[in-house]
Amino acid sequence: MTRSERVVAAGGAHRDAAATREASPAGSGPWRSPRLLAGAVLAGYLAVLVAISLHEYRTFNLSWDFGQAEQAWHLIAHGTLDPYDSLHHHAWWQDHAALLIWLLAPLYWLAPNDGLTLLVVQDVAIVVAVAAAADWAVLFCTRRGARPAVTATCVSALLALCVFNVGLYATVLYDFHDQVLGVAFLVLTGRDVYAGRNRRAVLWAALTLLSMDLSALNLAALGAGLALTERRLRRPGVAMVAAGAAWYLAAGLLGGTKGTTLSYYDALAGRRLTGGLGDYLSILRGAAAHPSRVWHQLTVYRYRLYEDLIPSGVIGLLEPAVLLPIIVVVVPGALSSYGGFVKLGFQNCAAYILAALGTALVLARMATRPGHRSRLWPVVAVAAGAVAVGLACDGSVAVRGAEVDYSVSGAAAHQLAAVRQLTPAEAEVAVPFGVVGRFSGRRYVYLIHDLPWTLPVRASRVEVVFAPRAGNEWLPLPKVAAAEAALVGRYRARVLYLGSEVQAYTVEDAPIGATITLP
Repeated sequence: MTRSERVVAAGGAHRDAAATREASPAGSGPWRSPRLLAGAVLAGYLAVLVAISLHEYRTFNLSWDFGQAEQAWHLIAHGTLDPYDSLHHHAWWQDHAALLIWLLAPLYWLAPNDGLTLLVVQDVAIVVAVAAAADWAVLFCTRRGARPAVTATCVSALLALCVFNVGLYATVLYDFHDQVLGVAFLVLTGRDVYAGRNRRAVLWAALTLLSMDLSALNLAALGAGLALTERRLRRPGVAMVAAGAAWYLAAGLLGGTKGTTLSYYDALAGRRLTGGLGDYLSILRGAAAHPSRVWHQLTVYRYRLYEDLIPSGVIGLLEPAVLLPIIVVVVPGALSSYGGFVKLGFQNCAAYILAALGTALVLARMATRPGHRSRLWPVVAVAAGAVAVGLACDGSVAVRGAEVDYSVSGAAAHQLAAVRQLTPAEAEVAVPFGVVGRFSGRRYVYLIHDLPWTLPVRASRVEVVFAPRAGNEWLPLPKVAAAEAALVGRYRARVLYLGSEVQAYTVEDAPIGATITLP
């Protein structure tokens, strides 16, 4: 081989090596491949989440929110295409315009059960959202020419902040929510828009909108964030803003936002709100005219805001692409008079994952600043600090057990399972708030939220179940005793089951259209 041939061959080898690095920017090997690393971690994460869901299912630790979804899912799968939500007393689609349940209905027949499939689907959605965020971080690092070790550091920080996030575990511990599925589709949309795969992003965006009305606001906020970060993302970002805003407005005009409780924002508006679209303007006007009201609400729940954001890596708030959607997810809950909206759990699931993604992107920006050599150790130090602070906050919440505010004892779960076996599919059932979930796969299911209470009779057989010490809303024992006496004496109910934790009664001769009133 001549000298010139050797030079040409060496140049070709260099070009091949560069092409290989471009195609696989993180290098090779299990540690140096961020996607392989993420896959291994997330497989174990999914196993843990499914195990938690299986425990919640077996112990009947499923309440009102799960019951709503399970009832609609069950009815659609059995041919009722416009299911009525008897727990909320309106059509299912009117509750936050959650249309995704129609697409989930065929899954019922894969493993007919009392909704366990829905819980597993939610677990998968969380893992998919984290996986999409990790892939987005890899793409970001690749585009900016980050070293493989930097990419691995960014992805590792993201995975740690998500896998150990107490808020995500609180999401799994508290029922099923379409909103969580919307988070997965939201992150997939952002990832594909960033990657330039706009056609596929349209599919994910459509599924995001179908998940619920609030997901439409998240989509619009993420689109605005993307449009502000890079010039090439402006057009798809603006399209996301337009689609999200139009969908939310349409849902409101068509009556699909009955699940939104605007009365929690009376303090901001300065008047009593009734639930119409005009109330949104009243809230905005009141907040603009009296900013002290906004500041007051934020200070009331500031510690809960800390617990929402710090475990996901607070430096993620410096990333402009995700800052606006995080604000849209978290701040409205903090501005309401109901503290449950800002509490760790499904309402803020999107913020947990987007903040962790933001942390990874900020780390990548640190390591790849224009005009600076890609630096590893400063990035590792900042990543370790963010993860350490997040884990410390996670640990303090977990030790207090602040977000696991209800449970069902083993004895109560065993007795509820026995009652569930004795309950026919055609029966109308009334069950306490905290354990209504697995009884909801039927046309008529109602809550015993408090006593005294009136139950409408809609079926030829009515079952009333008492579990006064199960779940998160206990019933006073004297009131339960009075209600049981009224069922047996006034309505000639027969005893279906008597246990130490659970009692159930059946009324079979009450005329349809009548009511059963318990003192």
